[in-house]
Amino acid sequence: MEFESEEAFEAWLKEQSQEVCVAIATRAASRAWPNVTGIRFWKTGEDARKAHRILALLTGWALLTAAVAAVRPTPEVKSAASAARFAASAASAASAAFASASAARFASASAASASAASAASAARFAAAAASAASASAARFAAAAASAASAAFFARFAASAASAIYSDAGLDPETLFALPVWHEAGTPEGLRLKHVGDTLLDTDPAFAFFARWYRGMVEGKPLPWDLQERVALIDPKIWEQGPEAVAAEIEKIVPEWRKEQAANANRAPEFEPPSVQHLFEAPRAVSAGAISVAYSITQGFEAFRAETGLNETPETLVPLEAVPLHLRRIADILREGDRSPEIEQQLREEIGRLNKRIEELTAALDAANKQVTDLSGQKWKKVAAGTAIAWGVVGTLATAVWTVSGDEVGARQRVETLQEYRNVFQELYGETMGPDYCIDPGP
Repeated sequence: MEFESEEAFEAWLKEQSQEVCVAIATRAASRAWPNVTGIRFWKTGEDARKAHRILALLTGWALLTAAVAAVRPTPEVKSAASAARFAASAASAASAAFASASAARFASASAASASAASAASAARFAAAAASAASASAARFAAAAASAASAAFFARFAASAASAIYSDAGLDPETLFALPVWHEAGTPEGLRLKHVGDTLLDTDPAFAFFARWYRGMVEGKPLPWDLQERVALIDPKIWEQGPEAVAAEIEKIVPEWRKEQAANANRAPEFEPPSVQHLFEAPRAVSAGAISVAYSITQGFEAFRAETGLNETPETLVPLEAVPLHLRRIADILREGDRSPEIEQQLREEIGRLNKRIEELTAALDAANKQVTDLSGQKWKKVAAGTAIAWGVVGTLATAVWTVSGDEVGARQRVETLQEYRNVFQELYGETMGPDYCIDPGP
């Protein structure tokens, strides 16, 4: 998207969801984070190093928490974002950083503020984060250059604005699946040869954040459920410093991997013989899978908000589980280059997805055979749920076709899903209000 000015950009932000604003703010701030983690522009001495490490840790927490809040805006994550914002702000006030890092830390705090604030305030914080990040990165680049000319500032400002505006118009998960500087790459002046050593590559206590930040920059974020667990580490532990946080993460990661293995029940009969097609355009496949997962999740959230019902209609339980598999397929594609291990992980996850689709079509078939019972109150609840189903089934069918390597099986699943979509659209094409979803009682 193109904007004539920062004011026009902020006006556009005010029309977006809080999650979109938070995602844009977080990505803007992440472009400036090298100013905080870089070593060459910080003062020497034990006190300065201690302040540097604390500030880098807490601004990293603010960024990670804001990113999670954009994708998983739960009350717990928003509370953590608020704690991270205050902690980063306090560390900033006590630090002896140069001006270039001052703007960077403000950008990080603004991103966390956007995730913790009300939806109405999110746009203002997002605009502040974007503006501060651009200024911070420009100062850093200028300091790294042998001579900071007006032309250099102009070129960098144009690159920063282009990256920020390129983030507009996408949902959060799709956005985080793109390189932080998009196709243009990191601008001259902010590349590794200019940044020099950072805490991420010299300090063992920042090993997790090194992985996390590399994933954010490359558009290959770590699994969101793992990020969420790190974001929710007790604030008291974050305040203790990098070693305490690293020790806590060392407990979280093995436990998370153990749970992943425990939930990794295979469905060999549904696994494709090959996943070669996924590597022809892995980024596009990943973005598509995330987009569909987001649509399904949003559909269920809208259903609960509109009906006041917390339970999921039995017919749609398999559909609610589909986003998990789509996100894991996207994560696998983003996490590593093609290898036999990666291919096997993809086959197994696609097998689980295909099994869910099989369960979904069976449930929809059973429901379709009971259409004569639609006058019953129990079906009015189910009908409200199925109203979201036909809205996403068409998109889901496309995703199934894209990721499945079993062409015949995929075609059959797609045709079945499309058939049910048509049935649901005919039955529930009109918007159903909450009155249809509440038992009237005896």
